[in-house]
Amino acid sequence: MRLSLRRFSTATRRRVEDEGDWCYSSEWWGNESDGHTVLRSISEKGNGVVSVIAYPSSRPV
Repeated sequence: MRLSLRRFSTATRRRVEDEGDWCYSSEWWGNESDGHTVLRSISEKGNGVVSVIAYPSSRPV
């Protein structure tokens, strides 16, 4: 049986054009004081409190 290994290189950089890419995550969330709660509800499935928090975008649409 032969195992195949994938090699990952940090030397290869990709150009990011999608604002939804994880490299922008710090812009999405900022810090806790930047967010505005747009939905807060108690889960009917036993998951506790569910919150949706919106943060301002640093790049206008």
